[in-house]
Amino acid sequence: MSALAEPWMDDLEAHVGAAATRVATRLRARRRSRRIATLAVTAILIVGGGALAETTPFHPIAAYRGLFGAQRAALPDDAIPSRVLEQLQHAHLASVRLDQTRLVARFPGDARLYAAPGRSGLCFVYLEVDTGGAVVGCRLGNLTSGMPISFLTERGAGHPTVVTGLARDDVRSLSFTVAGVTRTVAVHHNAFWYRDPSGGQPPRSFVVHFRDGRSTRYPR
Repeated sequence: MSALAEPWMDDLEAHVGAAATRVATRLRARRRSRRIATLAVTAILIVGGGALAETTPFHPIAAYRGLFGAQRAALPDDAIPSRVLEQLQHAHLASVRLDQTRLVARFPGDARLYAAPGRSGLCFVYLEVDTGGAVVGCRLGNLTSGMPISFLTERGAGHPTVVTGLARDDVRSLSFTVAGVTRTVAVHHNAFWYRDPSGGQPPRSFVVHFRDGRSTRYPR
């Protein structure tokens, strides 16, 4: 009995030893895989963290409350062209933060409308690139439901009449009268613009149409 048992035990011991070796090898491989995976995840986190650290944080600008088109991080096109910026700076516009402008809209003829924070509220810069002319307008406070737009009307001798400005997110369109004719202009990305080549009398008031169907006259 014992003589028969010994070869069987030897054979079993050899199989068990081989199996144990295979298991130990697999465990080491799994541990190695986990370490590689952990290192890979760590590397991704480090690279991702570096990328996040390089992204300039965006801080909301109080003057742009209600202006979705302006309440965002700055882009290269948001900077006013340098030659125009120098002219505005020479005009001693210290109350307007020209370093925080946001380009809200481009209009035909490469006219542009920028939003700008002011010392006491929201400002805008209307720029006609082809002529180099720029107009800055400011208001006390920000846009509200009672004061939903900030506008500019331009009429020069022998030049077209221009009506432009900023509107709150909830404003859909504006109606106004130029040269005796009522016009309705849509608001896109918080901006509106109208140009009358005949140089008609600019509007004195607007009917503001909100997205919820309401309308109100401004100024009242």
